[in-house]
Amino acid sequence: MNTVGPYHNLQETYNYFSLPFCKGPQKEIEHYHESLAEALTGVELEFSGLDIRFKRESDKKGFCARCIPLDGHCCCLSEKSCLCARARAGRTAV
Repeated sequence: MNTVGPYHNLQETYNYFSLPFCKGPQKEIEHYHESLAEALTGVELEFSGLDIRFKRESDKKGFCARCIPLDGHCCCLSEKSCLCARARAGRTAV
C-alpha cells in the first residue's frame, strides 16, 4: 500500500493508513524486493497486513468491522457494526 486519492485530482494524495481502514491480520511479508523504480522515486510502500493471492480461487472473508461517522450517521462496513449504528441513530438529538 502506498497512497490513495481521488481520480479527478492525482496530486491530492493521502497516506493509506491515515484513513479509517483496518489493517489485516498478517504480521509480515513473505517475500518482497524493492524495485529500482521504487528506490529512485522514493516510494515507501506500507504493509497492509492482507494476504492477497492472485490467480487463485478463494472464498469471501471479512477481517474487521468499522463504523465511520458520515454526516451525523454511521456508514458501516459490515452488517454486525450496522446494528450498533442503528441503535445510536435512534438516540440522536435533532
